[in-house]
Amino acid sequence: MSSSSQTSESLSEEQNFYTMNMSSEDTLAHSAAVSRIQSPTATYSQQNSIPKLDRNLTLTDSSSTYYVNASGKNENDLEIEVADANGKSRSALKKLYRLSQQAFQTMSPEVWNKRSKINDTSNAQNAMNDAHIQIELATPTYQYSTEDKKKLIALMSQCLVRYGCPSHRIESSLDQTARFLSVDAAFSYVPGQMMISFGGVAMIDSQTVLIKVHQGYDIKKLADVDDVANALCRSELHVGDCLLKLEEIVNSPPTWGSYGTIVAFTMCSFTACLVMFGGSWTDSAVAGVLGFLVGALNVMASQHSVYSNVFEVSASAAVALISRSLFQWVCFSKVAISAVIVLLPGYSMTVAVMELSARQIAAGTIRFVYSVIYAFILGYGLQIGSSLYGTINPNSDSTGHCMPGVSEWIYIPFLPFLAISIAMTFGASAKQWPSMICCSIIAFVIVFFLNKVISDYQIAASISAFAIGLYANLALKVTKTPPLVPLSCGITLLVPGGIGVRGAYHLLMDDDPDGSAFALHMVVVALGIAVGLFASTMIIYPRSKRRSIYVSM
Repeated sequence: MSSSSQTSESLSEEQNFYTMNMSSEDTLAHSAAVSRIQSPTATYSQQNSIPKLDRNLTLTDSSSTYYVNASGKNENDLEIEVADANGKSRSALKKLYRLSQQAFQTMSPEVWNKRSKINDTSNAQNAMNDAHIQIELATPTYQYSTEDKKKLIALMSQCLVRYGCPSHRIESSLDQTARFLSVDAAFSYVPGQMMISFGGVAMIDSQTVLIKVHQGYDIKKLADVDDVANALCRSELHVGDCLLKLEEIVNSPPTWGSYGTIVAFTMCSFTACLVMFGGSWTDSAVAGVLGFLVGALNVMASQHSVYSNVFEVSASAAVALISRSLFQWVCFSKVAISAVIVLLPGYSMTVAVMELSARQIAAGTIRFVYSVIYAFILGYGLQIGSSLYGTINPNSDSTGHCMPGVSEWIYIPFLPFLAISIAMTFGASAKQWPSMICCSIIAFVIVFFLNKVISDYQIAASISAFAIGLYANLALKVTKTPPLVPLSCGITLLVPGGIGVRGAYHLLMDDDPDGSAFALHMVVVALGIAVGLFASTMIIYPRSKRRSIYVSM
């Protein structure tokens, strides 16, 4: 027997059920309305036998007959067509709890699925009477193979790593996606590679996939991947649609190309020297020019793998050499650190401490050691450049000419530009800038005023991190923006990357007996920031986020 004939017989039985309980006037109204939709409720494709819904269901309630369209389902009510006794129809909204029990009993089981939420388990009969009945449209169920689901999970893992998701959030996001797809999978990430075990570790026929992927930062693409994952878990997209969208994201160009990267480096160095390091106008101008140089070298390193191995050392050495040669006009430490601010490992150090706090031992340890070594690499490059000019001109002053900084009122107009430049280095789109600017302002203002009354920077950084964590999680509830988007910019203003590079430089120059403690100082400040962020998440989500995959810190 064909599918359409089965559906017709089901409808006939259903119509006979409720027309026997209707008055003569109701029967006329029902017949007049039903005659308008003689086509089957569902037609089937010969290719894959997927039901395609047109007008899906006839519900009888009192003296009216309801025709519910496929697009008419809402979370709390139904958009319906009401047929009166004269056979005329009108559109209306019907609350779910106002539909009679007969309407649910006449529901076609092939097209609709009834689900009851029982709140009172002590008395089943009272619970059924008091329950809020929800009706869900049985949308076509697309049957995708397990291989398609595995491909989606593997591609999503690559995207999360490639675009800057913290490792402890990568595994939790993939776990939730795998559970939704009914795929038994286990995940393990260490910097540089992602390992996925399908079938479970105890299964004999399990399949292990090792994916080599290097972590980068593109907040705009990461937010797009996050939207796709959440749409999948809300059943708004099917597996095939998600695969297409993820492939489009991967194949699309970076959010900011070569020119955008150079502009971001230049603007970030200029504004950071003014706002973060208390430089003068001369210091900031020189730092901006050197930031342009570092940005150009960064673009060249991304295009030539051979040069990328010596990029950090050569860039910091060139910055130190030029800064030291201008010792009569600029302050060496302010200009040099500002010029390489985008390369500072403070953000990476903070993420490493958070990963260790989240029991991600392998990923956190590797990232932590890498951050410390990276700070040494930058400090080594600065030491080479400074020593090279000291050899050329032994009479030069290693500290340079350090003038008083600009007025603190100047910070107000330049702080948003600093936030925008940091956002561009993370690959954020212009649409994401307002949230990142707000987060940066909150972080900077709190630290700025607390430092005037609290001498310990760790305490000020912890309080500021707690504040921006609250902001990012509350903004998620309002704008649905992943918390990582504003946090990436706000944390950069708090992280102790400059502490590490400056400490490594003085340690290598043998002019600071306390320079060897720079690594410990970095860890303490990063730990304070991590505690503040975790505390803010605990306040907003005491039971964790179970229904979403919005990436955060």
